[in-house]
Amino acid sequence: MRFITTLLPDSGVSPAARYRTALGAALVGLSLSQSGVALADAGSNEDNARINPALTPAPAYPAQALAAQVAGEAKVSCDVTADGRASACKVVSASLPIFADTVLQYALHARYLPALHNGLPVPGHAEIFINFAYPWPKHARTQTEPAIDYMASPPMPLPHLTAQDTGPSSGWAHAQVHCIVDASGHQRECSVTSDWPAFSRSLSQFIATAHFFPSIRDGAPVEAPYVHPFSVNVKQAPDDGFGQ
Repeated sequence: MRFITTLLPDSGVSPAARYRTALGAALVGLSLSQSGVALADAGSNEDNARINPALTPAPAYPAQALAAQVAGEAKVSCDVTADGRASACKVVSASLPIFADTVLQYALHARYLPALHNGLPVPGHAEIFINFAYPWPKHARTQTEPAIDYMASPPMPLPHLTAQDTGPSSGWAHAQVHCIVDASGHQRECSVTSDWPAFSRSLSQFIATAHFFPSIRDGAPVEAPYVHPFSVNVKQAPDDGFGQ
C-alpha cells in the first residue's frame, strides 16, 4: 500500500487560501489536516502495511524550504513489523535532500496499520510519497541560483526619454546586473553595466528595492552571486517595461 500526501505549509496562508484549499480537497476526495492537504490511498491493508493517520500527524513543511519558498517531493520505502512500526526505511527518490530527510524521519517514526494475513497482523511493506507544495505556485522554486521575486518587488521603472536623450538608435538597451544574494534573500554589492546610462540608472533603482529568492544548494538556502541580463525596448509603451 502506498501512502500519498500533498502538504501545504500553514505559515502565511490566508483564510481565503485555506478555504480554497479545503474546497478543492472536498471536490477531489482529499482530507484536510492542520498541517496540510493529505491524499492517501484508500482500501484494505490485507497485502501491505500503511500509515495509521489517526496516530501519525502529517509532517511539518521543512522550515528551510518554506523560508526559501521551495516546492518538492520525496518517496520512502519501509519494512513494517507486525506491531505497526518501521524496522527499516530508505529513500527511493527526492527532488532535494531536505525533503528526503523530512519524509525519511516521518516514515521511521510513523505508526502503521500492519499487513494482514488471514486476518492476522504480519510483517509487511509500505511506500510513502509526499509532495511539498508551496501555496503560491508562482513562487514555487526548484532552481539553484538566486532569482528576483517579482510578485513581492516594486514595478520596474522605464528610463525616461528626453529631447537630448532619445535612447539607443536600435531602440533596444541592454544591461547586466551583478549582486551577492545571501541565504535570507538580501542583496548587496550590486552593480549594473549598460550601453545606455539612463537604463543603468533605472535598473539600479529597481535592483536596490527588489526582493530576491536565495540560491538553493543541497536543499538549503545559501549565499550566491546573482548575474542576470536585462533588456528594454525604448520605443515600446511604458506598460511593456523590461524584458528578460
